[in-house]
This record gives sequence, structure tokens and C-alpha cells, in this order.
Amino acid sequence: MKVAPVFSPVSQPISRRTLLNRMAVGFGGLALNGMLAEQLFAAESSKSSLGPLAPRMPHHPPRVKRVIFMFMSGGPSHVDLFDHKPLLERDDGKPLPFAERGVQFAERGNLMKPLWKFRPTGQSGIPMCELWQHLPKVADELCMIHSLCETNVSHGGACMKLHTGNEAFVRPSVGSWVSYGLGTENNNLPSFISICPQSIHGGVDNYGTSFLPSIHQGVALGTPGYPNTPAKDAKFDYMGNSRLSLDQQALQLKLLRQMNKSNAAPHDALLDARIQSFELAFRMQTAAPEVMDISGESNVVRKLYGLDDPMTENFGLQCLYARRFAEAGVRFIQINHAGKLPKTNEQWDQHNYLEEGHAENVAKSTSP
Repeated sequence: MKVAPVFSPVSQPISRRTLLNRMAVGFGGLALNGMLAEQLFAAESSKSSLGPLAPRMPHHPPRVKRVIFMFMSGGPSHVDLFDHKPLLERDDGKPLPFAERGVQFAERGNLMKPLWKFRPTGQSGIPMCELWQHLPKVADELCMIHSLCETNVSHGGACMKLHTGNEAFVRPSVGSWVSYGLGTENNNLPSFISICPQSIHGGVDNYGTSFLPSIHQGVALGTPGYPNTPAKDAKFDYMGNSRLSLDQQALQLKLLRQMNKSNAAPHDALLDARIQSFELAFRMQTAAPEVMDISGESNVVRKLYGLDDPMTENFGLQCLYARRFAEAGVRFIQINHAGKLPKTNEQWDQHNYLEEGHAENVAKSTSP
């Protein structure tokens, strides 16, 4: 019995390219196996040192590496700053043309036209009010979303909705999801940092993990409070140990790890997260002060961040810290613009002093 050949060089000629393609299982397969082995070894090595914060391979190619989230507590008035609605000018002083909702945060008055005139900015023509002096310079780098609407008019529910996607139930914060999905790029710093957070309107839940592993919790730079901690006074709590050297602390952690592991149930996620947080705090003692040391920043950079002006210094320092943490490999950094003003209560929360408060806030949150 004769067996037909797989191919005949006479009846089915094959080019060199086709031959190499068909032999991919051979040469190409060997190369692919080698590449995958290197990636697997790197991943396993990374996991051994970073644990659950090891960088993860995403489901699709990532378009960004890090996120800096600027949270303006209270909510800037979009119809006065960015969202131009010409009909408000026409109907200024008139009552609402539709029925009010049943549940209200406070009594509402009649329609009011924008406090400042609008003009197009950048080549894209994004409308901004005349209050903005420096932001129009980067108008073409911005993406404006005008399709959102509120479902909760109270501060607490609205803040929870913004940070976690839910206004009633505790859910993981957006920063925790980013940490969970991408891991960290620095073994000695958290993957998620919240700079000068508030203690109200959601508080720690705004940077919490809910059902995600605790290692993805946002770490506060500055003790949460109301008003929030000034940036110049912000620090990570419990970072120093005046009684024990680093070597002694390392021995303590080693003993603690052995004791916990010997008495823990298998796969105790909560205990593992607690041990990892202790070890991360130990490593942060040297890494965090280095990132927060801005003595090497030039006067030009300090001026760009508004550190030379008392009006912009606080928020500018938060922005500078955020840039330095991002450069150090932190995945998600949140900045909180949420102090108190003499008349206008918390920043961006102006009820009776909108014109005065927003003018001051715009000046405080921008620099050349």
C-alpha cells in the first residue's frame, strides 16, 4: 500500500517563506516557548516580592500606566465654568420649566444666568468662562464629558457614587480597582495613595477596598479630617520608629511573619494582607521621605506649581507630590481639594457666595 506524500515538489511547489511558516511549530515554537518562559519566570519572581501587588498582564494593551485623580469636593458649578447653556441667559430669573423632584437637598430658587461670560478656547473651541486664565492654554489636551447627571443631591451619597459607583452600598473605590487590575511598579510604595483626604462625605470608603483584598486600600498621606490636612503638614502616619533600628524592625517582622504563619489557617487573606501592610510600611520608611523631599526641585518648577504664591501653594504642593509619586511608580494618586474658606464653607461648595468662592477657588487651583 502506497502512502501519498504530504506535498510534492513538482505538483505543489513551496516558497521559502511558506516553508518557514509551516515550520513555525518547530523554530517559531521554540522561540515562543523561550519568550513565554522568560515572562513566566519574571512574573513568578515579581510575585514572590510584591505578592498581590505584582504587575498584572491586562486583558488588552493598557493605554495609560498611572492615574492622577483631582477631586474637587463640593462640585464646581459646571454651568458657570465649563458647560455653556445660552438658554439660561435668556430665561434668567424665570421659574423652572419642569416639576421639581420630590426629594431635595435644599430649597431651589429660579433659574440664574452664568456669572461670567464664556468664550471658545483652543483649536477645539471648548467653552470656558472668562474666569479661567491659564487652563485655556491646555484646552486641546482636555476631554470634556457633558453626559453625566446626578442621582443624589446630598454630599455623602454623591461622593460615594463618584468614588465607588454606588451611593448606598460600600463598594471598592476606583483607585482600588486600578491597583487590583494593574498592581504596582514600586515594591516600596503603595499602589494607591490619597493625598490630604477628608474624613466626611464618605470618608475612608472613598478610597477603601470593600470586598477586594485589603492590600489595595488607598493609603492616606495626611491624617483624614475636616478640614483636610494642609499639604505642607501631610505625612504618612506611623512611619518612624525612634526606639528600634531598621535591622531590629526587620527581625521583628520576620518573627511576626513566622508566628502568624504557624497559627494561621491556610489561605488566610486577611492575615496575609495585614502582614503585607506591615512589611510595606517598613519599606516605606526610606522610600517615602525620598519621594516627598522636594528640596531638589528648581525654582522654575516651584513657580510652575504655584509654590511661590500663598493662594496656590497648598493645592500646588499636592500636585507636585502626585507627580513625584507617579514618577516613582505609584499607580493611582488622588488629590483632594477640600479645605474650608472663611465664608464659603468647604471649597467648591458655595451656596450663597458662589461668585466670591468660585473666583477664589479657580485662583487657588490653577497656576501658569
